[in-house]
Amino acid sequence: MAEAGLDAVEDPAGATLEEYAALMRVLPRPRIILDAPSRGDAALGRLARLRPCDAVNLHPNMQGTFSKIRDRAAALRLAGIPVEIGGTGYTGVGAFAHLHVAAVYGENFPFGEIGGWMDHGMPSRTCVAPLPIREGFAEVPDSPGHGGELDYAWLAAHAQMTELNEPAASSRSALKP
Repeated sequence: MAEAGLDAVEDPAGATLEEYAALMRVLPRPRIILDAPSRGDAALGRLARLRPCDAVNLHPNMQGTFSKIRDRAAALRLAGIPVEIGGTGYTGVGAFAHLHVAAVYGENFPFGEIGGWMDHGMPSRTCVAPLPIREGFAEVPDSPGHGGELDYAWLAAHAQMTELNEPAASSRSALKP
């Protein structure tokens, strides 16, 4: 991975927490950040016991309420595992809200998706301007709301009208009791 210029990887394998713990003993290696294997309250105890990563990424849209993020971040910190709040909320505009969560609950990580402008297959940006980035770190906007502005022209260009149609004649009989 070093040859590819990677200094950190998130969920690098479909591994168990035990397998990630073994991978942590391999040096040199990039920083290992876990997301999916760390989700849910049940995983917290195993993470604290096994220490299978350098950091845990608590994607805000995968954690539930803000109090859940706070509690999970506190539990991981008590176990000595740093927390990253990353992810762009699946649209560029979502990154602004997640940045505020990261400013409250996260650590200072110069990596991750929090600076995202586009994400998860979006055809283009969804906000008027990207997050302000200074020296590799996202900067929390000092403006009303979360600071992001939805690009309504983008939204209009990608909006689709749909309507509920009657089932095709061939499937009507399958719908009858």
